[in-house]
Amino acid sequence: PFGRGTRAVEFDETNVEIHISITFAESVLGIKKDIKYNRKNRCQPCNGQGMKSNHNGCTECNGSGHVIKQQSGMVTVSTCPKCRGKTSRQSCTQCAMSGVVESEVSLNVNIPGGVQDGNILRLNGMGNYYGSFGPIPQYTDAHLRISVEKDSDLSLSEMDVVFNIQLELTEAVQGCKKTVKTIVGTQDIDIPTMSRNKDEVIIPKMGVAGRGNQRNI
Repeated sequence: PFGRGTRAVEFDETNVEIHISITFAESVLGIKKDIKYNRKNRCQPCNGQGMKSNHNGCTECNGSGHVIKQQSGMVTVSTCPKCRGKTSRQSCTQCAMSGVVESEVSLNVNIPGGVQDGNILRLNGMGNYYGSFGPIPQYTDAHLRISVEKDSDLSLSEMDVVFNIQLELTEAVQGCKKTVKTIVGTQDIDIPTMSRNKDEVIIPKMGVAGRGNQRNI
């Protein structure tokens, strides 16, 4: 009854690998994404055993041949004292005795701002079924690997977004207005007079998750 110690079927204990692609702006701001993937779920008719027990007519254990008790956080499984555990078993046709059925999972995943290309988010317990501890099914994890599309104009430096400005000499000396690209569109900024190479004009709270800035260099 405790699954992994006594099971007759072999389960897939590997984690499920999922891939998703997001834009540069989404990686900076953070985003919620709907994802779909396939995993191996516990077969309900046979309870992941690959074999189904026929009801033996016992009212004490409801025909299962064993009784489950939970007290003070402890789960105990014992042979039914009335029918002494007598049951007959037959092959489960739903899962072809594998104990699992493959099905599609839909999730809404919160991707935090600041993720980078190749980062992996672990989704605890959202992988394949690999046995039960008493009545509690156990699942592996799902790993969400994130690909971030490159932006031709913007880059990331720790918490800050960086945009490179090209100025004519007269613009740098006299000062001017420039339209710059941001993660939410374009914005006009003032270039002060006598600007030098590597000087920065800061747009506050336009970086990672609204905490970093945009540095226009």
